[in-house]
Amino acid sequence: MNRIIYVLLLIIVLFQSACIKSSVIGGDILKDDEIKVDFSDTSSLRARTIINDSFKVYPNLLKSYLIGQFQNDDFGEAKASIYCDFQYLGSIPETNVTDIDSVVLTIVLDTSMIYGDENASHSISVYELEEGISIGRDSIYSNEDIKYNSQKLGQKDIFPIIDSVTVIEPKNDTVVYKEQVRISLDKSLGARLLSDTNNLKSDTLLKGIFQGLYIESNTNTSSMMSLRRLSLGNQHATRIDVYYTINDTLRRSTFTYDHIVNHFNHDYSSAKIKDYFGDFEKGNDLLFVQGMDGTKIEVDIPYLEFLKGRNINKAELILYVVGENETEVNPPKRLVTKYLNDDGNLELLEDYVFPKDIRNTDPNIYFGYKIKSKEKGKELSKYIVNITMHLKQLLKDEKYSTKLFLYPENRIHDPGFAKLAGVKNSSLKSKLKITYSNIN
Repeated sequence: MNRIIYVLLLIIVLFQSACIKSSVIGGDILKDDEIKVDFSDTSSLRARTIINDSFKVYPNLLKSYLIGQFQNDDFGEAKASIYCDFQYLGSIPETNVTDIDSVVLTIVLDTSMIYGDENASHSISVYELEEGISIGRDSIYSNEDIKYNSQKLGQKDIFPIIDSVTVIEPKNDTVVYKEQVRISLDKSLGARLLSDTNNLKSDTLLKGIFQGLYIESNTNTSSMMSLRRLSLGNQHATRIDVYYTINDTLRRSTFTYDHIVNHFNHDYSSAKIKDYFGDFEKGNDLLFVQGMDGTKIEVDIPYLEFLKGRNINKAELILYVVGENETEVNPPKRLVTKYLNDDGNLELLEDYVFPKDIRNTDPNIYFGYKIKSKEKGKELSKYIVNITMHLKQLLKDEKYSTKLFLYPENRIHDPGFAKLAGVKNSSLKSKLKITYSNIN
């Protein structure tokens, strides 16, 4: 008897689970006579391209930081650079030092995160900050400028793919460092840092004589790379090593990074995109999405009253990529969607928040991944953005319109951009596809 009861309970649980799944995914398990499909495109959708908001980069602790630049006829010029300051964590030299052998800035590349031309030559330039990062500032935003001295402290031309470098360290140790770039800086910086060892006893004193560095990379093509905050061995990667000699013995004092912040700059003055900002009419033809401080897409979905009394099985925005050039710059890997809530604030869709921690989730169902498909005999790329749970909640609250904003996920790490078909594009139409069934 107990076994029979157990089996019955199990059947009930499985039945309820199947019902719950059908209400979220739905379209693939309904019979043909129970399902209807509606496309809400030219008659209802409105969309436009708008410039994205800057975001807080300090305080903010990231694993890696973009550096480099893009040039593109549609999107103009985008540039990522870095501000950083330093602290002293080593043992303080027993005497003031004036005889400096060399000063070396070390940065570690993340070779798994290179965008655009992987073979481009990067000219890395280093300047000294005239303003502090952490002292006297509560926050720094991604488009905020910090003053620096225009005279270079150091410069080096590199290629992003670096295997290793071999360095002779004090005590004649030969050390092999992975994926590191070592840039010689003016020795006067080392003399200033070590000429009065009292300045090494606190961050406040140190930053009174040395505010930090501004680091940028210039290329003759579109290429960005990422710099690691830490090395793979979890050691401090971004650092300044000051080498000096006392009593014929080579010594080293190390200044590790304290704060690192990204700086983004976009120039649209000669780009096609500038004519599309904020324009719904032109958004009928083309839409533009870009990482960093680039652009996002606003999508207005009115007139959802026709869904009254119906069960939404699946609702998704489908946005087609136009003129994709994979060899130039990879488009964003996926898009994140927020909606404008009743308080006038942007909030992530429940479709994104709810399943993001569920393992083995089909990304094509829940997230706005870019996928390839063959339609009408053509190979196309498109983003499919699930908004099922969002529309369900709207209907439950008896609301029949919504305003959505789409932008690249992790845009601080992903500088990719994509040109998308508008909702009335002559060859492709980005659209809202809703699969629904009658409740009764």
